Amino acid sequence: MSGTPKKTTPREAPADTTPSEPAVERFNVLDVLATEPAPPVPIKILDVEASVRCEFTGEEAVKFYALVAARDFEGVLELITDAGKAIYQQIGQLNPGSFAKVLNRIIELSTLHEGELLAPLPPFAPRMAGAQGSQGSAAGTS
Repeated sequence: MSGTPKKTTPREAPADTTPSEPAVERFNVLDVLATEPAPPVPIKILDVEASVRCEFTGEEAVKFYALVAARDFEGVLELITDAGKAIYQQIGQLNPGSFAKVLNRIIELSTLHEGELLAPLPPFAPRMAGAQGSQGSAAGTS
């Protein structure tokens, strides 16, 4: 063995001298769905007084359209008003056409969607009296 003592002190890594890159600020693409800031709109439906929100983030807009797609209209009203459950109980008593008309108006007041978003769904589809298929309509092509 040699007579040279072993080094027992740990080596220090050289200091990193490369300049750090600044953090990249990413654009939230959902911001394009956000609404412009506006004060709530007061409404009254029968004996329920409420306010319709008019300011939404992009994430809230996505949630709104997901609720509409799921046909969760109570959830829609909970999101866009301060009395969603009470409003839903009131308009839930209406026929489908009136329900859609009132809900469309509340949605339009919220500024999340312009025009009619919902069409009334009839409770049943009437049969077309006397309608018959044309001859050969059942024939396929080969």
